[in-house]
Amino acid sequence: MRLSRPISMDGTGEDGPDPTPAGEVSDGKQVEPVSQLFLGCLDRYHDLYLVLGEESCRVVKLNQVSLKKTGDEYSRLQLWGIQNMAALPAQVRGSLDDTLRHDETLRTNVTEMFQQLKDQLDRGMEPDFAPPLPPVQLLARS
Repeated sequence: MRLSRPISMDGTGEDGPDPTPAGEVSDGKQVEPVSQLFLGCLDRYHDLYLVLGEESCRVVKLNQVSLKKTGDEYSRLQLWGIQNMAALPAQVRGSLDDTLRHDETLRTNVTEMFQQLKDQLDRGMEPDFAPPLPPVQLLARS
């Protein structure tokens, strides 16, 4: 049975911070905490949702993207984050970072998943992502 030491409001134990620095893996290589990756993805997803909700959004007008489905997926990501405590700071006991601290393979997989999601969200925000609307053909009057 693993005993946990009491934590203060800043996520450190009574004896000071956890000996394993947040965001560091066993080989000493610094990586971005999962909580920061998750929050970055949430922010980017929110931005994308707002852009898609604009009246002039081409991809929605062309039915290439469903605003409702995008909102549903955004909500699912938020719920997943709450259930897995992904938004808690890395040094807080019980956070997703804390849970993954001793499983480097799973931590790597989760980190890569969030990086891929961020890349896809960034791509969706590019102005040239959607093809241009076809030109309006004027009917010749006879």
